[in-house]
Amino acid sequence: MIIPIGERYQQTFYLCKKVDGKLERERLTQALFVPMTGEAEDKREVLPDPNKPSLIGGGFEEVRENGTPIGWHYARNVRILQDAEAKEGSHFARFTSEMDNRPANKSADAPQKFAQVLQGFAVDGRNVSKIRFEFWARGQNVVSTRGRFQTPIIVLWLYDEDRNQIAEILQGPCSGTFPWRQYSPEVAIPKKTREAILLVGLPQASGQIDVDGLVIKTER
Repeated sequence: MIIPIGERYQQTFYLCKKVDGKLERERLTQALFVPMTGEAEDKREVLPDPNKPSLIGGGFEEVRENGTPIGWHYARNVRILQDAEAKEGSHFARFTSEMDNRPANKSADAPQKFAQVLQGFAVDGRNVSKIRFEFWARGQNVVSTRGRFQTPIIVLWLYDEDRNQIAEILQGPCSGTFPWRQYSPEVAIPKKTREAILLVGLPQASGQIDVDGLVIKTER
């Protein structure tokens, strides 16, 4: 069996198999799935608070054995670096993307080495009217691959109680080469919002970007 194990928004894919009459499990990768239903979900010891949305590992201080940051899933082309220049603690996340911007290479067969990490969290739009993201970012040779002058550092997807997507919000922006800057974009939360997924990295750009000290502040 291949099953996700973990808290509501912090799950790990395991390969479980029986060997000589004993169950063994192998850790595969971090993942995010819809919640279980009924008694299994009700018995969770740790429940997210949709009225106080928060992130895990926004300072990128802890990593797994494979080098990916704890708290995040679907990590692509990201490294956690230890450096005295980190803006929070001693580590930060470095995203390196090699998305090809040339028109001749926009086919599905063109190499696309995008860079990202994702994290889900609960947020109740009936009680939370705004979210403010606070983080530091530093860029090198960041160029949009979608024909835009600037590209997002974070992307937020919002979902209703049936997990239908109701909004995609791009925040940043960034382009070129620039030193550490502090960002604090605000996002209005529709009342029907119940969950969100946050992407951090370079989803629509090539280049390199460093991110650190990412937190969520809320407004009721």
